Amino acid sequence: MIELEISLSLPASLDVPWVQAWLSNHAQLSYQRSTQLTNIYFDTPSQNLKHSKAALRLRFDDDKNQWLQTLKTAGSMQDGLASRHEWETPVAQQAFEISALPAEAQAYLSPYVADLAAVFETNFQRDIYLYELEGNVYEFAFDHGEVITPQSQRTVIHELEIELITGDVIAMKQLAQQTHTALTATIQLMSKAARGYALLDSESA
Repeated sequence: MIELEISLSLPASLDVPWVQAWLSNHAQLSYQRSTQLTNIYFDTPSQNLKHSKAALRLRFDDDKNQWLQTLKTAGSMQDGLASRHEWETPVAQQAFEISALPAEAQAYLSPYVADLAAVFETNFQRDIYLYELEGNVYEFAFDHGEVITPQSQRTVIHELEIELITGDVIAMKQLAQQTHTALTATIQLMSKAARGYALLDSESA
């Protein structure tokens, strides 16, 4: 599937309770759930996935008590709107089940499967809200936590993702701009995976 989303980096001055209250008081937003997400990213020793601008992870969704495997491949970004292929399937435990992925994802990973190893984690709480208006449905995900490397380098995650569920992309971009202005946010141009790799690069520099 194609994932379409806009990510906004929130200023540190907006603490977690304040952002949660802002979301809860928004007329078109309805609270869905909160969960703790543990995300373990994998790559080869030569970082083949990174060089292909792909990301592979195992995620544990605490609220659902469920492990998920996810592959995201290289995408594009225009005016802050990220578009990329994403495949996600549940797995029984903390281990990949490559055969459960669609054939296209299996083919993409097949050269690397034997050499995969954990490289970093992104662990955060996600508060999920749905925006519904005039047939448009978007997911607001407020993420707050950390990116962590094996050497314990860390960077903060404090951001709001707006993802298209169904409806008009242009209307979503306009909504994101309004949210951007209201929260004095900035467009987050780096994915969580890219920030993890940036930390790894700083360790080896």
